[in-house]
Amino acid sequence: MKTIYIFNIYKYNMTDEDESVNLIKERENIKKDIENLHKKISYQKDKIDELNKKIFNSCNHIWEKDIDSSPFAITKYYCIKCSLWRIKSMYV
Repeated sequence: MKTIYIFNIYKYNMTDEDESVNLIKERENIKKDIENLHKKISYQKDKIDELNKKIFNSCNHIWEKDIDSSPFAITKYYCIKCSLWRIKSMYV
């Protein structure tokens, strides 16, 4: 066990593996993991948007009315083949 003095006033005993330092490192690693996962999710969402644009333009849509849609919905129809809504501005 090492003894160090902080500001020459307080005596602080350090073990070989200070628990708080390990916990801080673990917390920082978890934060980095979360940040990387957020970036990956954002990238995948953008990829889905691009695929939806391509699908909307290439699918031979068969539109069906959604009987559960709100009366105030912008569109009430979706394609039974690709599951996209019949509103082109969503996929432009």
